[in-house]
Amino acid sequence: MSKQMWTRVAGATACVWAAAGASAQIMAPTMVLDPAATLESAMYGTTVALSSSFAAVGSASDNRVYVYPRTLNGFSDAIVLTDPFGRRKGLGSAVALQGTTLVAGSPLIDACSVPSGPQSSGVLMVYELRAQRTTVQQLTHSGTDRIDQFGCSVAIDGDTIIAGAKYDNTSGHSAGTAWTFRRVNGVWTREAQLVGNDARMGDLAGWSVDIKGDVAVVGAPMDSSTINQAGSARVFERTAGGWTHVASLEAPTPTNLGAFGVSVATDGVRVVVGETRRNRAYVYVRGQNGWQLEQTLTGSRANAEFGARLEIDGDRLYVGAPQQNMVEGFTLAAGRWTRTDRLTSSIATAGSQFGSALALHGRELLVGARLAGPDGLAVMHREQIGSAGPGADSSAPVGREAISR
Repeated sequence: MSKQMWTRVAGATACVWAAAGASAQIMAPTMVLDPAATLESAMYGTTVALSSSFAAVGSASDNRVYVYPRTLNGFSDAIVLTDPFGRRKGLGSAVALQGTTLVAGSPLIDACSVPSGPQSSGVLMVYELRAQRTTVQQLTHSGTDRIDQFGCSVAIDGDTIIAGAKYDNTSGHSAGTAWTFRRVNGVWTREAQLVGNDARMGDLAGWSVDIKGDVAVVGAPMDSSTINQAGSARVFERTAGGWTHVASLEAPTPTNLGAFGVSVATDGVRVVVGETRRNRAYVYVRGQNGWQLEQTLTGSRANAEFGARLEIDGDRLYVGAPQQNMVEGFTLAAGRWTRTDRLTSSIATAGSQFGSALALHGRELLVGARLAGPDGLAVMHREQIGSAGPGADSSAPVGREAISR
């Protein structure tokens, strides 16, 4: 590999390594977003999101979201968003971006009262990030229990938002659930509550969520329908008649305390589910007979929490392994997923949990390291495999220009 010099770019530190022709390799970040005056205990990088216009970083312990607008040279200094009501509900515990729309979950308990906001635990703050003025809309669910943690997980695709409420009691104590919202004439409106046909007490459904098109996935890692807390992931599909629960995915061999469903991801064609206790991730594909297991992926290192975070887009899949400060990349070719990358960073010191948050957009992968202090975020160039792997972009220049815009 040929190493580039460190350079300063618009309030961020940039570093690029050219890819060697190896099938699996250690890579350094294209850019490290480095906010000023961030507390070591803020858990900056707990959650991350990425779009064609912005990067967003949740700092849940600090009750803030850092938004980085794109520039011709990368990203400019952060715009810091805080709760306009002054509440400390863990703003940034979950974040998602679609274009210029930012969704930030605030799931924590806060005994606030009108006009400050609802008493029930959890709200979503939806920001429209415009050049002249940023507007915000607050979304709530219909639950009244103050421990629901609505907004503990969020995802957005097009004009639909999905948010988890893992302690919701609709189907029993802490059964959990998820809610969808649609944007109609510029206003976000509650659409549906996604409740599994097999929902039961203690599932914690909504711990993780994802959505693409008319496919939504809700992780329930404490589901004990087979073995104690083996976990499951529920797939919902939307038709003209609304959302329907079409499948409950489980590990091929359910394991006691397996926590299958602690993370989920979908691109509308496939669903990926993490099972961190077994260091695995499972890829499911929709076929003529419904959703079926395509392949089981195992982390390259033991005790890595492989599967803690997932991102999939067509023939590319990234899996976080934060206990080993890694992100592992896989490429689909000839019907098989093959490990092609091991991503790490110069910030990935012991215990930093590099890979504890992921966001994929186009040719970029955003990686969070929530225990690394203020330097806990990295932007990786997506196509760094070179001629060694499928889907390579050997013509991509090395340097700051390698970031697609």
